[in-house]
Amino acid sequence: KRFGRCKCLPGYKGHKCEDMCSVGTYGQDCLKNCSCEHGNCHHVSGVCKCELGWAGQWCNETCPPGKFGPDCK
Repeated sequence: KRFGRCKCLPGYKGHKCEDMCSVGTYGQDCLKNCSCEHGNCHHVSGVCKCELGWAGQWCNETCPPGKFGPDCK
């Protein structure tokens, strides 16, 4: 607690730190914006989790020919 409020761990918010960051945000106090183009980022680390058919650090690359599904496997 700090000044009567809880200091939440990265990835969490709320009066009692009971809520994960909203979709599209992550990190300490949920102040960082997610840069994933076709997916969502992890609420703590910001690492992208790509939608099916997409790959790459920012989920901005289509799966190569012959590859599909999660992580283009």
